[in-house]
Amino acid sequence: MLHGYNTTNARYKREAYCGSESAARILAENGLTVLTKSGHPVLNSRYLLYKAQEAYFYGLPENLVIAVVAKNPAEVMGMGLLYPCSIPSPLVNLPVVPVGMPSSGIPTLWLLAQLQSKFSLMVFRNSCPRMLWRNPKRSSAVPNFDTEAQEAVEYNGLPPLKPTTITARPIVFVNVQNVFAPAVSGVEEMFSAMDNNALGTVVAEDGQITCVGVCPMDFANATVVDLQAGSISPRLVSFGSPLGLEHITTEESTLNGLIYDLLSQNSVPEIVEGDSAIICAADRLLFCTRDALLAYHAGVTSAVIALSANGVFTYSGLGVSFSLSAGHKLEHGAILQDVTGVHVMVVQNLGPSVSTQIALLCKQLLCPVEGLSKEWLEKVTAVKHLYH
Repeated sequence: MLHGYNTTNARYKREAYCGSESAARILAENGLTVLTKSGHPVLNSRYLLYKAQEAYFYGLPENLVIAVVAKNPAEVMGMGLLYPCSIPSPLVNLPVVPVGMPSSGIPTLWLLAQLQSKFSLMVFRNSCPRMLWRNPKRSSAVPNFDTEAQEAVEYNGLPPLKPTTITARPIVFVNVQNVFAPAVSGVEEMFSAMDNNALGTVVAEDGQITCVGVCPMDFANATVVDLQAGSISPRLVSFGSPLGLEHITTEESTLNGLIYDLLSQNSVPEIVEGDSAIICAADRLLFCTRDALLAYHAGVTSAVIALSANGVFTYSGLGVSFSLSAGHKLEHGAILQDVTGVHVMVVQNLGPSVSTQIALLCKQLLCPVEGLSKEWLEKVTAVKHLYH
């Protein structure tokens, strides 16, 4: 089994925690047969072709990509010998299976139809389709992940992710495809290269872009970063994810746990102020989790989070905003805003009706119980006066 492909659920359990996006490439380079599989209901077969795209993006040779979702799974199922099909390069090896028999969960006729649109002729010989390219084109260029693949092997899937600080000024980005920057109306494109032969340059100093496009200057004392036809965009913010609250999603020993439910049979303990209790997410923050650092590498620099809850009517507590690059809570800029808002969860079909929960919410807002939560609930109701 190959972990690291399922982008949304990657590293979600102990055995997947050391997964790598370069896994397919690494296995293939070491002579192992690579194939992808579905994992219903979380990862269904519709995403298998995307998995092949992702494998190619992270370094799997293009001649092996289609085999990952077609030829190799068929051979593993024992269908390869029954329906052998060899198509010379640069054509694609594709297993032929009877009508209605799925190959890796993808109906064969559908797969053939998708591929046929790219060919001018399909010739069947000994029940094997032979397809001739209509307009042969080179595959899309992808970034070079040689260093990441080597580190994945060297560190057993857990390469260091701590961000590095660049002190040299200015910073020069070369081979830039696009530049997006914040504007009054949102995000606007400042620069777009005509093609890969006319990529641009971006110069930044002290966090500000000073030149875009053609920048004639001496780069001798600058830090030069090759974006390999990549883009520059404003930093991203994560909202609603459990970044900073856990290490491994399905491993309970790495989680924060759940908040007490006000409508459950187990009342909130008085030692934490009973029904007026309200918990602060800032008290739980974990820094330098792998999920947070991976998000930072992908351009997410901060997160707004609230504590997890699993009940009917629950205060998920006071949210917090923090920096994903911070090493600890005392580091300058680690906590961007210690309280971002009051989070309340209303759930359907888990006990008391939604109307009952709404009634309780109204009561809590209009007549809050004396205690810790009263101050924050009164701030919530005071907000409406700002807009009247």
